[in-house]
Amino acid sequence: MSRRAPSRRDLLAMLAGGLTLPLPVRAGAGGPRRFLFVFANGGWDTTAAFVPAFDLAGVDTEAGGAAATAGGITFVDHGDRPSVRRFFERFGSRACLINGIEIPSVAHERCRRLLLTGGVSTGVDDWPGIIASGAPSLAMPHLVITGPSYSQDHAGLVVRVGRNGQLVDLAESAGVADVPVAAMSPDTVALEEAFLAGRLRGAPTDRLAGLRADYETALERRDALRTHSARLSLRANYSECSRDFGRDLESAINSFSLGLSRCAIVQDDGFCGISWDSHSDNTHQQSSSFEQLFSVLETTMDALGGRRDPYGRPLSESTVIVVFSEMGRTPTLSAWGGRDHWTTTSALLIGGGIAGGRTIGRVGDDFTGRAIDLASGEVSDHGVVLGPDHLGATLLALADIDPAEWTSASPLLAALSGS
Repeated sequence: MSRRAPSRRDLLAMLAGGLTLPLPVRAGAGGPRRFLFVFANGGWDTTAAFVPAFDLAGVDTEAGGAAATAGGITFVDHGDRPSVRRFFERFGSRACLINGIEIPSVAHERCRRLLLTGGVSTGVDDWPGIIASGAPSLAMPHLVITGPSYSQDHAGLVVRVGRNGQLVDLAESAGVADVPVAAMSPDTVALEEAFLAGRLRGAPTDRLAGLRADYETALERRDALRTHSARLSLRANYSECSRDFGRDLESAINSFSLGLSRCAIVQDDGFCGISWDSHSDNTHQQSSSFEQLFSVLETTMDALGGRRDPYGRPLSESTVIVVFSEMGRTPTLSAWGGRDHWTTTSALLIGGGIAGGRTIGRVGDDFTGRAIDLASGEVSDHGVVLGPDHLGATLLALADIDPAEWTSASPLLAALSGS
């Protein structure tokens, strides 16, 4: 197929985050799993929802809470957080709760990098980027709506919307949306064209061929986004006091349903955007944030159940939801009624390929993770203490990617259904 010479608008489209044509990418007969990462920003208090610690003498537990089980999941039940119980009653059989994950840091940014990459090096890709590398022909292989992202080798597959919608603005200026854009002056256009011509002049033949191939792909990506832009809805929405992260999750679901993305990440900044970093007034801050989180997760699961992926499967069956926070909080309360940073955290996996109705991992009397057998999920003196690399290896296995290519850790087989 012949193509016209690239215009400035086309070149801008090439820069608009790496947008591609949604071609089928198969990982098995039913197509690839998709991964929706939900990041609770600031560090959650696992004793408020995930770790019933009422029998541990060194833990300040919340009055009115109690250990409960629903859908096979053991959790902390409280009257101020009815959405937690309701979620596990409805979807616990499809969820796996992993407790006792040890993060060897208490610094926010370092913990985020550790959880998403398994290390602290700046020259590695995160789990979503690696998973997205298995679907390079999608329009937005890894869609970063909000939240952290670390990329190196697969940076070209990561599409960042931007907290203020910068991707949408750039896409509109590139002609993806029908929005009037102020024209550049003739002198500016001439300078731009001279610069581009100078960069290409004298380039090796293979380099020019590569640039042309990249250009062809960019045009296909632009066309895909132009086709689906109205249904994608990447614009941020705000409630009375914060960004509506439920709407952000809806945007991620749209990208999955339209066959545009394999991974997406959305950040939850807690109730009213106050973050999960509760150094004071821990009870109210964590309780309100968990109630909001699980209410939104319930809505998200309903939405996934009502939508289908490009292969005709319900998205609830072909999507894995990964709910995590960069750290936990201390087992004791401070003089201000808060909890400080702690190395032990939890993660919640929901959806396709997950061994549902299971709570895996425990904390000891010192409120740190106990060693477990990766195959059975049971506490074992001969097992290993779970770390972020075990979580990553598990996600890669779910994505049909050999974890050994990216980490020395083994996956938590007890969390996988085998189907």
